[in-house]
Amino acid sequence: MGRMFAHMESVNDELKANGEWVEARGLGGPSAVLSVSATPGGAPRVAEGPQKSTGMILSGYWIVDLASRERAVELAACVSACPGPGGEPYNTPVELHQLPDEPEQ
Repeated sequence: MGRMFAHMESVNDELKANGEWVEARGLGGPSAVLSVSATPGGAPRVAEGPQKSTGMILSGYWIVDLASRERAVELAACVSACPGPGGEPYNTPVELHQLPDEPEQ
């Protein structure tokens, strides 16, 4: 875990040095997730854990201000290469979501 945290800290330091950092957070693991759905009767349905069992869970996020799509892809590839156990890169998919300039109506 130490290598993973050092890698992520390095990413954060680079983003801050480049003026690209807006916000970032690590999230709790699967045991901290609640899945909530509205129901016709009004009482919400609440389930412990992620809604889909894909084997992957959102473990954190960044909000960044980047100059280009290419820079976003470069950053995502760097995050994807985060070292896992034994130091080998995880190479897990990283999703990129663009925040719209104006709220959609």
